Amino acid sequence: MLAALGLVLSPCHAAGPARDVATVAGEYVAIALEGNLALQGQQLEVERAEAALDAARARFFPELSLQARYTRADGGREFDIPVGTLLNPAFQTLNELLAAHGEPPRFAPVPDQTIPFQRSREQDTRVTLRQPPDDPPIPGPRAAQREWLRGGGAGREGPERRLRAAWRW
Repeated sequence: MLAALGLVLSPCHAAGPARDVATVAGEYVAIALEGNLALQGQQLEVERAEAALDAARARFFPELSLQARYTRADGGREFDIPVGTLLNPAFQTLNELLAAHGEPPRFAPVPDQTIPFQRSREQDTRVTLRQPPDDPPIPGPRAAQREWLRGGGAGREGPERRLRAAWRW
């Protein structure tokens, strides 16, 4: 009783304008709702469910992507194929046989081949457009996510209603 009398006669209340009990109680309810960790956790759960619903909806939309790559290399891997070393002795023998018959040589010497596996400059740009097929199993997760979101929102409103009702009582 003395504590209540002290609050009424405190200098804070004397300096400010008089406020009715409903306004003060409403402010206390608002502060209680802001500081209620259970309600904040449920709100985060509802936001997570909304994000999951957006992700489920996004599976129906086409996706456009652009990927670009430019590579510049100096040196790199080379593969030597000894074509000349393998064929030139046979070509020389054939040319000697042709010369023995009085014909001109027809087989010129072949140099060894070096094949580079890495280009000195390379650009690769791709534009990809993907459209998901019209697949009946896809709407299932979206509808389930929507219903779960409705249930999560109702679970959040229950404790809030009970708190407001307790203050009104």
